[in-house]
Amino acid sequence: LDFARLDAGSIKLKKEAFDLRQLVFDIMRDFELQKKASQVELLSEYQPDMPQHVLGDPHRVRQIIDNLVSNALKFTQAGHIKLKIENLAEKEHIISVKLTVEDTGTGIPEDKLSVIFDRFKQLDMARSGFKQGVGLGLAIVKQLVELMQGKIGVKSHVGQGSIFWCTMNLQKVEKYKFTKSILTAPNDSMPKKTIEKPMPKKAYHVLLVEDSLVNQKVMKLFLEEINCQVDIAGTGQAALKLIKPEHELVLMDVSLPDLNGFETTQAIRKQAIYKDLPIIAITAHVFDKDKQKCLDSGMNDVINKPVSKEQLIKILQKYISK
Repeated sequence: LDFARLDAGSIKLKKEAFDLRQLVFDIMRDFELQKKASQVELLSEYQPDMPQHVLGDPHRVRQIIDNLVSNALKFTQAGHIKLKIENLAEKEHIISVKLTVEDTGTGIPEDKLSVIFDRFKQLDMARSGFKQGVGLGLAIVKQLVELMQGKIGVKSHVGQGSIFWCTMNLQKVEKYKFTKSILTAPNDSMPKKTIEKPMPKKAYHVLLVEDSLVNQKVMKLFLEEINCQVDIAGTGQAALKLIKPEHELVLMDVSLPDLNGFETTQAIRKQAIYKDLPIIAITAHVFDKDKQKCLDSGMNDVINKPVSKEQLIKILQKYISK
Protein backbone atom coordinates (compact mmCIF):
# COMPACT_ATOMS: atom_id res chain seq x y z
CA LEU A 1 0.00 0.00 0.00
CA ASP A 2 2.81 2.40 0.89
CA PHE A 3 4.58 1.62 -2.37
CA ALA A 4 1.40 2.16 -4.41
CA ARG A 5 0.85 5.52 -2.72
CA LEU A 6 4.46 6.53 -3.30
CA ASP A 7 4.21 5.44 -6.93
CA ALA A 8 1.07 7.52 -7.36
CA GLY A 9 2.67 10.53 -5.66
CA SER A 10 -0.06 10.64 -3.01
CA ILE A 11 2.22 10.53 0.04
CA LYS A 12 2.99 13.98 1.41
CA LEU A 13 5.72 14.49 3.97
CA LYS A 14 4.74 16.00 7.30
CA LYS A 15 6.77 18.78 8.85
CA GLU A 16 6.94 18.63 12.61
CA ALA A 17 9.55 19.04 15.30
CA PHE A 18 11.13 15.89 16.63
CA ASP A 19 14.19 14.68 18.49
CA LEU A 20 16.25 12.82 15.88
CA ARG A 21 18.80 11.54 18.37
CA GLN A 22 16.09 10.07 20.59
CA LEU A 23 14.38 8.55 17.54
CA VAL A 24 17.61 6.79 16.56
CA PHE A 25 18.10 5.53 20.11
CA ASP A 26 14.52 4.26 20.37
CA ILE A 27 14.81 2.37 17.07
CA MET A 28 18.07 0.65 18.04
CA ARG A 29 16.67 -0.13 21.49
CA ASP A 30 13.66 -1.80 19.89
CA PHE A 31 15.88 -3.92 17.66
CA GLU A 32 18.08 -4.81 20.65
CA LEU A 33 15.05 -6.11 22.52
CA GLN A 34 13.86 -8.08 19.47
CA LYS A 35 17.07 -9.83 18.49
CA LYS A 36 17.21 -11.87 21.73
CA ALA A 37 20.07 -14.40 21.66
CA SER A 38 21.60 -13.17 18.39
CA GLN A 39 25.39 -12.80 18.31
CA VAL A 40 25.09 -9.53 16.41
CA GLU A 41 26.09 -6.36 18.27
CA LEU A 42 23.97 -3.28 17.52
CA LEU A 43 25.87 0.00 17.52
CA SER A 44 24.90 3.59 16.83
CA GLU A 45 26.95 6.72 16.30
CA TYR A 46 25.42 10.20 16.39
CA GLN A 47 28.00 12.74 15.26
CA PRO A 48 28.54 15.69 17.67
CA ASP A 49 27.90 18.32 14.97
CA MET A 50 24.55 16.76 14.04
CA PRO A 51 21.67 18.82 15.55
CA GLN A 52 19.37 16.89 17.86
CA HIS A 53 16.10 18.72 17.22
CA VAL A 54 14.91 18.98 13.62
CA LEU A 55 11.83 19.58 11.48
CA GLY A 56 10.71 16.79 9.19
CA ASP A 57 8.56 13.67 9.04
CA PRO A 58 9.60 11.44 11.97
CA HIS A 59 7.36 8.57 10.82
CA ARG A 60 9.06 8.37 7.42
CA VAL A 61 12.56 8.80 8.87
CA ARG A 62 11.81 5.90 11.24
CA GLN A 63 10.50 3.86 8.30
CA ILE A 64 13.76 4.37 6.41
CA ILE A 65 15.94 3.41 9.36
CA ASP A 66 13.72 0.46 10.30
CA ASN A 67 13.94 -0.98 6.79
CA LEU A 68 17.70 -0.60 6.48
CA VAL A 69 18.52 -2.03 9.93
CA SER A 70 15.98 -4.84 9.53
CA ASN A 71 17.48 -5.71 6.15
CA ALA A 72 20.96 -5.83 7.68
CA LEU A 73 19.78 -8.13 10.46
CA LYS A 74 18.38 -10.63 7.95
CA PHE A 75 21.81 -11.22 6.43
CA THR A 76 24.05 -10.82 9.50
CA GLN A 77 24.57 -13.85 11.74
CA ALA A 78 27.55 -12.54 13.74
CA GLY A 79 29.61 -9.40 14.15
CA HIS A 80 27.91 -6.03 14.24
CA ILE A 81 25.43 -3.65 12.65
CA LYS A 82 26.27 0.02 12.99
CA LEU A 83 23.95 2.96 12.37
CA LYS A 84 25.70 6.29 11.86
CA ILE A 85 24.06 9.73 11.60
CA GLU A 86 26.13 12.69 10.40
CA ASN A 87 25.74 16.24 9.15
CA LEU A 88 27.08 16.55 5.59
CA ALA A 89 26.22 20.18 5.04
CA GLU A 90 24.08 22.99 6.34
CA LYS A 91 22.68 25.90 4.36
CA GLU A 92 19.99 28.35 5.44
CA HIS A 93 18.83 26.04 8.25
CA ILE A 94 18.51 23.04 5.87
CA ILE A 95 20.67 20.10 6.96
CA SER A 96 21.88 17.45 4.56
CA VAL A 97 21.82 14.37 6.81
CA LYS A 98 23.74 11.22 5.91
CA LEU A 99 22.50 7.96 7.39
CA THR A 100 24.75 4.88 7.10
CA VAL A 101 23.99 1.27 8.06
CA GLU A 102 27.05 -0.96 8.07
CA ASP A 103 26.88 -4.72 8.65
CA THR A 104 29.24 -7.70 8.75
CA GLY A 105 26.81 -10.01 6.97
CA THR A 106 26.94 -12.23 3.91
CA GLY A 107 27.35 -9.36 1.48
CA ILE A 108 25.78 -8.82 -1.94
CA PRO A 109 27.16 -10.11 -5.26
CA GLU A 110 28.44 -7.31 -7.50
CA ASP A 111 26.03 -8.18 -10.31
CA LYS A 112 23.05 -7.67 -7.96
CA LEU A 113 23.99 -4.20 -6.71
CA SER A 114 22.41 -2.47 -9.71
CA VAL A 115 18.96 -3.96 -9.00
CA ILE A 116 18.93 -4.04 -5.19
CA PHE A 117 16.56 -1.04 -4.96
CA ASP A 118 14.19 -2.21 -7.71
CA ARG A 119 10.64 -3.23 -6.83
CA PHE A 120 9.90 -6.93 -6.25
CA LYS A 121 13.60 -7.82 -6.40
CA GLN A 122 15.06 -10.20 -3.82
CA LEU A 123 18.46 -11.79 -3.44
CA ASP A 124 19.01 -15.50 -3.12
CA MET A 125 18.66 -15.78 0.65
CA ALA A 126 19.57 -19.44 0.93
CA ARG A 127 22.88 -18.65 2.58
CA SER A 128 21.21 -16.80 5.43
CA GLY A 129 18.33 -19.24 5.82
CA PHE A 130 15.90 -16.35 5.42
CA LYS A 131 13.01 -16.27 3.01
CA GLN A 132 10.32 -13.69 3.57
CA GLY A 133 8.71 -10.62 2.04
CA VAL A 134 8.04 -9.50 -1.51
CA GLY A 135 11.08 -7.31 -2.18
CA LEU A 136 9.58 -3.87 -1.59
CA GLY A 137 11.46 -2.69 1.52
CA LEU A 138 14.47 -1.15 -0.21
CA ALA A 139 12.33 0.15 -3.06
CA ILE A 140 10.17 2.02 -0.54
CA VAL A 141 13.27 3.39 1.20
CA LYS A 142 14.59 4.68 -2.13
CA GLN A 143 11.35 6.49 -2.92
CA LEU A 144 11.11 8.00 0.57
CA VAL A 145 14.71 9.21 0.39
CA GLU A 146 14.10 10.82 -3.00
CA LEU A 147 10.96 12.45 -1.58
CA MET A 148 13.28 14.08 0.98
CA GLN A 149 15.55 15.35 -1.84
CA GLY A 150 18.15 12.73 -1.00
CA LYS A 151 20.09 9.91 -2.62
CA ILE A 152 20.73 6.28 -1.69
CA GLY A 153 23.50 3.80 -2.45
CA VAL A 154 25.25 0.63 -1.34
CA LYS A 155 28.74 -0.84 -1.21
CA SER A 156 29.19 -4.53 -0.59
CA HIS A 157 31.57 -7.47 -0.83
CA VAL A 158 30.45 -11.09 -0.60
CA GLY A 159 31.51 -12.58 2.73
CA GLN A 160 32.53 -9.20 4.16
CA GLY A 161 29.30 -7.30 4.63
CA SER A 162 27.48 -4.29 3.22
CA ILE A 163 27.23 -0.55 3.74
CA PHE A 164 23.92 1.08 2.85
CA TRP A 165 23.84 4.88 2.90
CA CYS A 166 21.31 7.57 2.15
CA THR A 167 20.99 11.31 2.47
CA MET A 168 17.94 13.39 3.31
CA ASN A 169 17.15 17.04 3.90
CA LEU A 170 15.82 18.11 7.28
CA GLN A 171 15.38 21.55 8.77
CA LYS A 172 17.36 22.61 11.79
CA VAL A 173 15.48 23.96 14.81
CA GLU A 174 17.61 26.90 15.86
CA LYS A 175 15.76 27.80 19.04
CA TYR A 176 13.04 26.07 20.96
CA LYS A 177 11.48 26.26 24.39
CA PHE A 178 9.47 23.97 26.62
CA THR A 179 6.07 24.93 27.94
CA LYS A 180 3.79 22.69 29.97
CA SER A 181 3.04 20.28 27.15
CA ILE A 182 4.04 21.93 23.88
CA LEU A 183 7.36 22.35 22.08
CA THR A 184 7.22 25.69 20.24
CA ALA A 185 9.53 28.07 18.46
CA PRO A 186 9.82 31.55 20.00
CA ASN A 187 7.89 33.07 17.07
CA ASP A 188 5.40 30.19 17.22
CA SER A 189 6.08 29.44 13.54
CA MET A 190 7.11 25.88 14.24
CA PRO A 191 4.43 23.16 14.24
CA LYS A 192 3.37 22.17 17.74
CA LYS A 193 3.98 18.74 19.13
CA THR A 194 2.81 17.31 22.42
CA ILE A 195 5.62 16.10 24.67
CA GLU A 196 5.91 15.06 28.28
CA LYS A 197 5.74 17.73 30.98
CA PRO A 198 9.33 18.65 31.89
CA MET A 199 10.65 17.90 35.35
CA PRO A 200 11.65 20.76 37.67
CA LYS A 201 15.20 22.14 37.44
CA LYS A 202 16.44 20.26 40.50
CA ALA A 203 18.45 17.17 39.58
CA TYR A 204 17.15 14.02 41.28
CA HIS A 205 19.65 11.48 42.59
CA VAL A 206 18.68 7.96 41.51
CA LEU A 207 20.33 4.58 42.15
CA LEU A 208 19.76 2.11 39.32
CA VAL A 209 20.33 -1.54 40.24
CA GLU A 210 20.40 -3.53 36.99
CA ASP A 211 22.77 -6.24 35.70
CA SER A 212 22.00 -5.93 31.95
CA LEU A 213 24.44 -3.53 30.25
CA VAL A 214 21.89 -2.75 27.54
CA ASN A 215 19.19 -1.90 30.09
CA GLN A 216 21.70 0.17 32.05
CA LYS A 217 22.48 2.30 28.99
CA VAL A 218 18.84 2.70 27.98
CA MET A 219 17.57 3.64 31.42
CA LYS A 220 20.53 5.90 32.21
CA LEU A 221 19.85 7.89 29.05
CA PHE A 222 16.13 8.13 29.83
CA LEU A 223 16.81 9.22 33.41
CA GLU A 224 19.38 11.83 32.42
CA GLU A 225 16.93 13.24 29.88
CA ILE A 226 14.38 13.79 32.65
CA ASN A 227 16.86 15.56 34.92
CA CYS A 228 18.32 12.77 37.05
CA GLN A 229 21.81 12.09 38.31
CA VAL A 230 22.27 8.33 38.00
CA ASP A 231 24.48 5.88 39.91
CA ILE A 232 24.52 2.30 38.60
CA ALA A 233 25.05 -0.96 40.48
CA GLY A 234 25.23 -4.23 38.53
CA THR A 235 24.58 -6.53 41.50
CA GLY A 236 22.74 -6.50 44.82
CA GLN A 237 26.01 -6.50 46.76
CA ALA A 238 27.26 -3.55 44.71
CA ALA A 239 24.04 -1.68 45.46
CA LEU A 240 24.51 -2.14 49.21
CA LYS A 241 27.99 -0.65 48.94
CA LEU A 242 26.96 2.17 46.61
CA ILE A 243 23.73 3.37 48.24
CA LYS A 244 23.95 6.63 50.19
CA PRO A 245 21.60 9.08 51.92
CA GLU A 246 21.69 11.41 48.91
CA HIS A 247 19.74 8.89 46.83
CA GLU A 248 16.10 9.91 46.50
CA LEU A 249 14.87 6.83 44.65
CA VAL A 250 16.09 3.30 43.85
CA LEU A 251 15.15 1.38 40.70
CA MET A 252 15.65 -2.28 41.60
CA ASP A 253 15.80 -5.11 39.08
CA VAL A 254 14.18 -8.18 40.61
CA SER A 255 16.53 -10.71 38.95
CA LEU A 256 20.14 -10.07 39.95
CA PRO A 257 23.13 -12.44 39.80
CA ASP A 258 23.98 -12.53 43.53
CA LEU A 259 21.43 -11.11 45.97
CA ASN A 260 18.13 -10.84 44.12
CA GLY A 261 16.05 -7.67 44.21
CA PHE A 262 13.92 -8.87 47.13
CA GLU A 263 16.96 -9.71 49.30
CA THR A 264 18.72 -6.47 48.39
CA THR A 265 15.62 -4.43 49.26
CA GLN A 266 15.27 -6.18 52.63
CA ALA A 267 18.94 -5.49 53.41
CA ILE A 268 18.45 -1.80 52.57
CA ARG A 269 15.33 -1.56 54.73
CA LYS A 270 17.26 -2.88 57.76
CA GLN A 271 19.09 0.45 57.83
CA ALA A 272 16.83 2.97 59.54
CA ILE A 273 18.03 5.83 57.35
CA TYR A 274 16.45 4.14 54.31
CA LYS A 275 13.11 3.10 55.81
CA ASP A 276 11.24 5.75 53.77
CA LEU A 277 13.41 5.64 50.63
CA PRO A 278 11.24 4.84 47.56
CA ILE A 279 12.38 1.54 46.04
CA ILE A 280 10.76 0.64 42.71
CA ALA A 281 10.86 -2.89 41.33
CA ILE A 282 11.78 -3.44 37.69
CA THR A 283 10.48 -6.76 36.43
CA ALA A 284 9.36 -8.62 33.32
CA HIS A 285 6.81 -10.55 35.44
CA VAL A 286 3.46 -8.76 35.37
CA PHE A 287 1.22 -11.12 37.34
CA ASP A 288 -0.47 -9.86 40.49
CA LYS A 289 1.29 -12.44 42.67
CA ASP A 290 4.69 -11.23 41.42
CA LYS A 291 3.79 -7.60 42.10
CA GLN A 292 2.59 -8.52 45.57
CA LYS A 293 5.88 -10.30 46.27
CA CYS A 294 7.71 -7.07 45.40
CA LEU A 295 5.52 -5.05 47.77
CA ASP A 296 5.87 -7.64 50.54
CA SER A 297 9.67 -7.43 50.32
CA GLY A 298 9.57 -3.70 51.07
CA MET A 299 9.39 -2.17 47.62
CA ASN A 300 7.02 0.75 47.04
CA ASP A 301 5.93 0.13 43.48
CA VAL A 302 6.49 -1.92 40.32
CA ILE A 303 7.23 -0.98 36.71
CA ASN A 304 7.38 -3.51 33.90
CA LYS A 305 10.14 -4.18 31.40
CA PRO A 306 10.92 -2.89 28.88
CA VAL A 307 10.93 0.36 30.83
CA SER A 308 9.86 3.49 28.96
CA LYS A 309 10.74 7.10 29.66
CA GLU A 310 7.05 7.80 30.31
CA GLN A 311 7.01 5.17 33.11
CA LEU A 312 10.05 6.78 34.72
CA ILE A 313 8.50 10.25 34.56
CA LYS A 314 5.36 8.99 36.31
CA ILE A 315 7.40 7.30 39.03
CA LEU A 316 9.46 10.43 39.69
CA GLN A 317 6.36 12.60 39.78
CA LYS A 318 4.61 10.16 42.11
CA TYR A 319 7.41 9.66 44.64
CA ILE A 320 9.89 12.54 44.61
CA SER A 321 8.63 15.38 42.41
CA LYS A 322 6.64 17.98 44.32
